[in-house]
Amino acid sequence: MRVARKIGTFLFAVVMVAAMFIGVNVTAHAGTNNEVTVYYNTNWEKANIHYCVAGGQWTSVPGKAMEKNTENNGYKFKYTIPLGNQTEATICFNNGAGQWDSQNGRNYKVYAGAYGVKNGNVTKLTDPNKFAIVINQFEPSRYYTPLDFSMVNGKAPYTYTITSKQKNGFNDYGNFTDTNTTQNDRVYTTLGLHYSGDYEITLDVVDANGQKASVTKKFTLDRMVVTKLEADKSNAKVGDQVTFTGTYEKAWVYYYMPLSTYWTIEKNGVKYVDEEQAYYTNQFSWTPTETGTYQVTMLVRDSGGDVATKTMQYTVRDDSTDSIVVVYYKNNNWSNANIHFCVGNGNWTNVPGVKMEASDKANYTWKYVIDLKQANTATVCFNNGAGQWDSRNCQNYTLQKGVYGISNQSVQTLN
Repeated sequence: MRVARKIGTFLFAVVMVAAMFIGVNVTAHAGTNNEVTVYYNTNWEKANIHYCVAGGQWTSVPGKAMEKNTENNGYKFKYTIPLGNQTEATICFNNGAGQWDSQNGRNYKVYAGAYGVKNGNVTKLTDPNKFAIVINQFEPSRYYTPLDFSMVNGKAPYTYTITSKQKNGFNDYGNFTDTNTTQNDRVYTTLGLHYSGDYEITLDVVDANGQKASVTKKFTLDRMVVTKLEADKSNAKVGDQVTFTGTYEKAWVYYYMPLSTYWTIEKNGVKYVDEEQAYYTNQFSWTPTETGTYQVTMLVRDSGGDVATKTMQYTVRDDSTDSIVVVYYKNNNWSNANIHFCVGNGNWTNVPGVKMEASDKANYTWKYVIDLKQANTATVCFNNGAGQWDSRNCQNYTLQKGVYGISNQSVQTLN
């Protein structure tokens, strides 16, 4: 009886252990059905995939060698990652020779299923062997937008239609439809998207067997902007000619012709210049006949109809009555000069100060006009913007209302 009891216990234990192992095997088998197949396109000759399944450890550097993909779906390499009980993995790639693709350090996220990684973009592939369009290059621009695409798993000839919809641009000239036929599996074309706004470009392709594929890209072409408006003189007196120059970006110019600009100059609601056109130039010259503070506005219209404006204030003075200091400076050893100053007990200008303009007096190289406002004096020094200073041996120059010439640390009163 004792022997029988021992045998029975032993058999019960074996059955329990076997049941435990059967349970483990079932769980492991279920996990292997959860996987992600990663397709990767690159100009590398070899590619490794370095990855970490959620909750696990990263593979050892450089990762796992990817196999050459033979499915003709627009991707050069392929690798399948078992996810076990997880649903996602973090991945990056390298060529085994120091070159990495980690989406600028952010890495890529992929999930159970099939994904393609190309040009920094991750695409969900519902069926890697299905007739599809692969976008090789698409770089939206207000000049000419290149569109390079391939057809995979299809049969030539292909009929493709490109549809452009401009959502909220200045005008509707960005809307068009263009249909063509090609015998090639790869097509390169350019789109004339010269007008700003939000766009939706759709590419529809039908192959010889009637298979259809479609892809849509949404993007924005920025409007033209005026980034800077400045005068060749910091301020002028009555009778001085002043030239204003505007700088603009993101403009579309037809046939590379400079744009026309329109100028308005007003003071206290009175227009002294009213939308005067400067043909094919970003400059405008004006000779004031009255003192005061003016609002100078430049309006630019590009070939696509975009309009951009910028306004600056400009002061015209009367040297006989205005409370100003006119500073002429000479230093033949410098190619540039900045004036660093404070008015009265106020704050100094930010280093290096303000760039001086070219002098209108033959004996001096630069000029700048300081408005004293309610103060009696201005304290100034000079630098060339490259670490060389003239501060009169750290004493600086203190100037009252008037016109002065400064050369070799000597100050002269000028007429």
